[in-house]
Amino acid sequence: MAAKHMIYAFENLDGACAAAILVRWMRIKQFDYKVDFLSYSNVEQEFSQLSEQKQQLIFILDFPPEQVDRLEKKFATILQNNSKIIYWNTHLKCSQEIHDLLAKNIKFLDFDTTKCAAIMCWQRFMLHDKISQELSAIAFDHEFWVKKDERSAKLADILVSGYNKKDLVEELSKGIFWSEKFEKLREEYLVKKEKAFAELINNLQTHYYGRYNFAFGFSSSLLSTADAGSRILENKGIDVSVVIYRDGKISFRRNEQVDINLVELARLFNGGGHEFAAGGKISDVTLPIASHDKFKIAVEHVDKIMREKLR
Repeated sequence: MAAKHMIYAFENLDGACAAAILVRWMRIKQFDYKVDFLSYSNVEQEFSQLSEQKQQLIFILDFPPEQVDRLEKKFATILQNNSKIIYWNTHLKCSQEIHDLLAKNIKFLDFDTTKCAAIMCWQRFMLHDKISQELSAIAFDHEFWVKKDERSAKLADILVSGYNKKDLVEELSKGIFWSEKFEKLREEYLVKKEKAFAELINNLQTHYYGRYNFAFGFSSSLLSTADAGSRILENKGIDVSVVIYRDGKISFRRNEQVDINLVELARLFNGGGHEFAAGGKISDVTLPIASHDKFKIAVEHVDKIMREKLR
């Protein structure tokens, strides 16, 4: 029998921690559940499959609704199959039109730009649970780049190392924040990570927009957007990092001295985020971006779009 409660979380640490908190709540309620992950590259495929589900209660965590194309039509299809999106949270801004559409179709909404998705789940579902509170603190540390809890960076490494994300959610939901297994996996991952960093830095392309120097990097999926962007910014003279992935995902990160609102850049690529870090998806470029030649084509495409905005 199919699980009646479907959890769809964004594929980052905040999404994983939010899903783990919701799993804890569902266990208490003795609900059947299934966890899946959303990304900018798979959202259309996942929503297509979701729309075919019958009599499901759906929870969407940490995913920006503006990334879902033809959202109103998708709501109608979901309802036709007697399913319903019960809950949606995100800390990314959305238009009033999208907000009104969500309010009309969803029972519970949490939108707060000052909180991560895990905090919103903790406060709504598991406020008096210490493990959920700790998960929310770990997620906030990583999502808002606080960098005071070493577990957040270590767990983010596990998340992109290739370890099964659903298994990680189950372990986090049981209060397993670290283990010998995780330590071994991370040691192996860090070796691969340094090689990926070296390739990223060796193939940077730089472009000036006004007084700011933007560095474009072609990243392995082994590097998170935060890690890849931050490593690029460690290079002297780089003001903004632009990281492009094989699947067309693009992310922006800036130094503190830069006064560009990166959300505005991300919106050029149907994305969103924070003023200091944001991301989206490249379109109109043949995907996957499987070679450095295709990366150069992608950079030319992005450069043309950005020059219209930043001139």
